[in-house]
Amino acid sequence: MASSPNALERAHPTLALPRLDLGTFPTPVERLPLTANGATLWCKREDRASAGYGGNKVRKLEYLLAHAARIGRPLLTLGAEGSHHLLATAFFARQVGLTTWGVFSPQPPTPHVAANRACLERLLAGWIEVPSRPLLPWGMLRLRVRLWRQGLPQPQDIPAGGSNPLGCAGWVAGGLEIAEQVASGLLPPPAEVWVPLGSGGNAGGLLLGLRLGGLASRVMAVRVVEWPLASGLAARLLARRTLALLARHGLRAPTGLDLSGLHVVEGFLGPGYGAPTPAAERALHRAHSDCGLVLDSTYTAKTLAACLARGGPAGGDVLLLNTVASAPPPLPCHEAP
Repeated sequence: MASSPNALERAHPTLALPRLDLGTFPTPVERLPLTANGATLWCKREDRASAGYGGNKVRKLEYLLAHAARIGRPLLTLGAEGSHHLLATAFFARQVGLTTWGVFSPQPPTPHVAANRACLERLLAGWIEVPSRPLLPWGMLRLRVRLWRQGLPQPQDIPAGGSNPLGCAGWVAGGLEIAEQVASGLLPPPAEVWVPLGSGGNAGGLLLGLRLGGLASRVMAVRVVEWPLASGLAARLLARRTLALLARHGLRAPTGLDLSGLHVVEGFLGPGYGAPTPAAERALHRAHSDCGLVLDSTYTAKTLAACLARGGPAGGDVLLLNTVASAPPPLPCHEAP
């Protein structure tokens, strides 16, 4: 289904796991004019993962939507009202002829959230809003009942953040892509790779990909979602479940693969999910003014703030993943109502 192999398929040609070509890979790496406690800071530009709509969800959706397209039923997924996962799923699902239903909860209002919400209302087939995140599963059930009463097909679920072993396979490819860029001299071997910790799929898949690629880099996962919705244990479990999935589809991994080295960084969440913090706002503005990077206050700005405050070691190299989409999706989001 995919016309060009990704880093996972290049490293493991025996792997037989359906995938769509949705993104433009490899995404570039570049050195930033910033340091983190004396360490040189690099950035992997996942915001450029697709000309249509970038961000870290593209890699996951290449596998998730390949599976969904084979089933052919509409999709149902969930998140906050400014969720990039919801938006990316609805956007790319349209490209493969699938409709998407959504369930979302409120989050602190920002212009970024408002823009995403406006796009969601145009891309989704329909949605249900719930008053808080713990009620999202209840909203999924309500929407299923509504569709059943209307005689519409029951949708297939895409998990929050796209974070199941199938989605995580996309970030195994991302970790192996980093290893390829190190091997080709585009990037020094990073001592640390900094990512947001939300649903855990990004961190877990990345950890597995780095280890399969022979890199011992620590994965520094900055908590941006409250416990227990985000945890290092869940991310490590996802890495192991993803390895088992890939092995069932032909991946030949070395025995005794060490999946340690994922560290959860606390202290940058602020009052809660989606709530801006002074440190994140400073990092957001510094990234834009000094580096020309577009970040968001929910995920990437908090990650950069943590990296600048606690990254290291001095004299080493640190890699930041810019996991947000740097541009809004194109039409139909910007069409007149």
